[in-house]
Amino acid sequence: MPALAKPTMSSEDVTTRISQIDWERISREMDDRGNAVLEDLLPPVECRDLSDLYHKNDLFRSQVVMARHGFGREQYKYFNYAVPGLVRTTRALYHDLLRC
Repeated sequence: MPALAKPTMSSEDVTTRISQIDWERISREMDDRGNAVLEDLLPPVECRDLSDLYHKNDLFRSQVVMARHGFGREQYKYFNYAVPGLVRTTRALYHDLLRC
């Protein structure tokens, strides 16, 4: 049986990847298409690590179930403070996107 991948939720790695983004290209794509893809920002294992956080209820302070408000079947949660490191680090993207 193959070994399970070790979680890699490293804020330092993501910070390095964010610093290497070609923001001029992102800006052009945002202007031309209204969206842009940040290739390889989070590898699949980090995406799975983030996704797995959703099931750890102790990490969240509240949950909104949209069906209760007549807005569909989806739901979302608000993280407790302090927000997990990788989530906090990726939020830094907003600062860079605002400059695009």
